[in-house]
Amino acid sequence: MSNASSRVGETWRLLRGQGPAALGRRVVRAAYQRSGAAALEFPLLPGDLADSTRLDLPRPTSPPERDTLLTVAWVMTPPGAGSGGHTTIFRMIEALEAAGHRCVLELYDRFGGDLERHTAVIRSGWPADSA
Repeated sequence: MSNASSRVGETWRLLRGQGPAALGRRVVRAAYQRSGAAALEFPLLPGDLADSTRLDLPRPTSPPERDTLLTVAWVMTPPGAGSGGHTTIFRMIEALEAAGHRCVLELYDRFGGDLERHTAVIRSGWPADSA
């Protein structure tokens, strides 16, 4: 039996046994793997950010005083309108800023998107954090 015949038989068994949705998932998964789309899943390019587990930084000898205001940097991918994960982050930013801390947002966009567009999305989607 040739490789093509074997594939046709396997496809037919999958279609009969699990239905068109299972066949569709298999086709999409194969296209995903062969096209290199899996590289889009992990947003960091090698060398873009430091691996904090490998840094040898001096450690504070004591925690900051209770009344010390902090500056907290948030590194994230640019949010899309209504993004639940980003909404959670912006809620934390809002709470920190309400407590008097300063938050700095660093957008990591490996595709070099337009900063003005990202800013507009943030200002419209999360106006409390858009100062």
